[in-house]
Amino acid sequence: GFIKVFRTVSENGDGQYWATDDLQMDEASREDLESQGWRIEVYQRGIKQCCGIERAQVRKAVAQKNHFLYALRAFLRLEIHKLRTGNSWYEQLKTDRFRLQRSYQNLFIMGG
Repeated sequence: GFIKVFRTVSENGDGQYWATDDLQMDEASREDLESQGWRIEVYQRGIKQCCGIERAQVRKAVAQKNHFLYALRAFLRLEIHKLRTGNSWYEQLKTDRFRLQRSYQNLFIMGG
């Protein structure tokens, strides 16, 4: 069948092509889809880097499902906190790790 091709040029001059079988699509619709795709990529990067979704060392389906759901829950908590405070996921993790490390030191190392 027929396809419609869009050519975009980035700020640094690189050209990129977008192809679709939706012959009625206009540039505004294409930009909207590109924006949605970028948000999905950001989400995937965040859940991998901040929540370790791909680090499960398990084989059983139940364990994989549990790991996935806990990682998703952790990511949602990070996202809600980001929306409330404006702190990035990485700032939150750095602060939380520091807080946990201090708690550990107070409990076990300093006898507190």
